[in-house]
Amino acid sequence: MIPLLTKPHHEITAADIEELVESKVPEGERTEYKQALTGSSAKAWADTQRLTQEAKNQILEEVVAFANAYGGVLVLGIAESSTSPPVAQRAVPIPQCVELAKRFALVFRDRVEPQLPHLKIFGVPTEEGTDGGVVVFQTPRSRRAPHRITRTWLFPVRQMDSSERNMSMRRIREMVLSREQGMDHLNQRLRNRDARFREKLPENRWGLRITALPVGNDVQLDRVYNQASALVDGIGKPEVVLSRANPQLPISGANEVAECVKRGWAPIIRGAKTTRDDSPHRLTHTDACLELKCDGLVEFTWSHALLVQSPLSGDLYPYQLYTDTAVLQLANMLGWVEALRRHANAVLAEYVIDIAVHVSGENAVILPGNASISEMYRIGSGLGGYIKEPVTSLPQHWLVELADAPDLLTRFERDLSNAAGSAGIESQFTLEYVP
Repeated sequence: MIPLLTKPHHEITAADIEELVESKVPEGERTEYKQALTGSSAKAWADTQRLTQEAKNQILEEVVAFANAYGGVLVLGIAESSTSPPVAQRAVPIPQCVELAKRFALVFRDRVEPQLPHLKIFGVPTEEGTDGGVVVFQTPRSRRAPHRITRTWLFPVRQMDSSERNMSMRRIREMVLSREQGMDHLNQRLRNRDARFREKLPENRWGLRITALPVGNDVQLDRVYNQASALVDGIGKPEVVLSRANPQLPISGANEVAECVKRGWAPIIRGAKTTRDDSPHRLTHTDACLELKCDGLVEFTWSHALLVQSPLSGDLYPYQLYTDTAVLQLANMLGWVEALRRHANAVLAEYVIDIAVHVSGENAVILPGNASISEMYRIGSGLGGYIKEPVTSLPQHWLVELADAPDLLTRFERDLSNAAGSAGIESQFTLEYVP
């Protein structure tokens, strides 16, 4: 697999473009090269800062065709050979490649319906000391397909190493039906995971379920578990460094995901799991489980007693979940998602993140932030509250690149606080992933 399909867009450099040429990577089902803009020379683009309609339409058709099929990448500024299939032969830098990428972003915003949800268009300078380089159009398979080009009413689709300009009405209907059936299957599987967690939750406990599933079948691994309580080579525990943009709001909290992994892995059908089961001490400890499966599923489940016994007085008091703890669990989950995607060479695979809070008993107490800063955010201040419903499903999140994770984590913390009837903390997260 070429780096342009196996690396997030913000990690792609001129070295990856050079490797593309040196390896003579051929065009195929997910790759396409264009030497220059159709209908105008590279010099004309630099002089006039305008794109011809012909150039716009050709790029639109090629990229939308990828989105309507299996996803892919188009590189503008690569000369191809005359062989069959054509291979990348040399880079032909386009002037002002970064500015050109911004222009095309506006074109796709205005001329594709529905809009491509995770299209990345970016320039990669390849000439040192100049603004010349290539423009990369990177798109995953779209869960909103079929897409059409609004000015031409075409529904293009990728077929092998070329694009079909317009799908038949029958194929469009089949694609719509397939998309709906796929989403129904996805949602049914998520409902089954939720029901399983609910059935296993004992009385007077409450828990958090976070399930991450790839939308398509792009993540396919032969195996996850190896032997001796270990995962296969290449799937190691990712290091995730989470912080807030506001340094006055430090993050702290229990890391049950890490505690699980320390206890070793066990095989399950087409996957592996690691657990932390403190059932003999249910009033004081946490149960947690992390599952990884060959089809890309990652699921973390966590539960705790609603009442905690004081080690000094023996009195019982409500367990308080600080949102930092929950956000840390989700951040770790996203790290495992990225680890599986990279191992499967499927960094463009879109995931749905499904989250639910279960309460088996009385109320669950939610406080913002962590134990230290929450001293000033007590119940009644508007920043702390209770979750009373037996099952509270939070809004789903959609993830393609880990670069989008900070916004996702911010929305999750807000949703969790709102579910408890509180305002929560408005603070942006930052996330660093170390493979």
